Amino acid sequence: LTLTAAGATGNIVFSPGMHVQSQGANLQASGSILSGGSGVDLQALSGNLVLMGTHGIGAIGPGAPLKVLTSATGFLRATTVDGNVALHGPGALRLDRVTTGSGQQTVNLAVDGTLNLLNSMSTDDSWIMTTTSGGDLSLATGSTVAATSVSANIAGLVLTDGVTTAVPSTCVMIQLPPSVRALKRRAAGESGSRSRTTTPGGTWTPRSLPSSCCKSTLP
Repeated sequence: LTLTAAGATGNIVFSPGMHVQSQGANLQASGSILSGGSGVDLQALSGNLVLMGTHGIGAIGPGAPLKVLTSATGFLRATTVDGNVALHGPGALRLDRVTTGSGQQTVNLAVDGTLNLLNSMSTDDSWIMTTTSGGDLSLATGSTVAATSVSANIAGLVLTDGVTTAVPSTCVMIQLPPSVRALKRRAAGESGSRSRTTTPGGTWTPRSLPSSCCKSTLP
C-alpha cells in the first residue's frame, strides 16, 4: 500500500474506527499523518511500515498518537522534518529508525507490549517511552540511544543484550513497577542496580548507573 498527500500541507488522516491492513505500507505526507482517534489506524501483516510526515506523525494528547501494528518480522520507520512523532502500539512495536529535522521535537512511543528498538537511535529530541501489560524495552545487539533527554516508564524489563545504552546529553529516567527489582542484561543473565541514571555525556549499563543526573524511581 502506497499513499501520498502532496501540496503545501497535504495530510493523511485516518477516519475514526478505520483499520487499514496491508502486507506493508509506505505513507508520504507533505503535512502530517494523523490518527482517527479510536482503534488501530494502520497494520502491516508481513512487511514494513514506512511513514514520512513533514509536520508530524500522530499528535501528542489522549487518543491522538497514530495507532500502528507491526508484523512479527517487519518494522516501522518514521521520518519528520519539523514535527513530533507520537505512536501507540496496541501490541508489540518493532521500531527500525526515527529521523527528525533540526530543533528539539518530541518522540513519544507508547506500547501495550514490548518496544523493540532494532537499530541505534540518535536525534536531538526528547524521547518518552512507555510500555504496559508487562512489556519490555528491548534494544538490539550493538544498538544505542542518544537524545537530548530520554524518559522510559517500562512495565517489564530493560533488555540490552549485553550492550551499553549511550546517553550523551541530558539524562535518562527509568521508572519500573514494584514487581521489577532490577534492570536485566539478557545475554549474560545478570541483574544490576535498580536505581539511578547517567551524567550528561556518560553511558548507562545495567551494572553501572551513576547517580549525578536524575534518579529513577521504583514505586
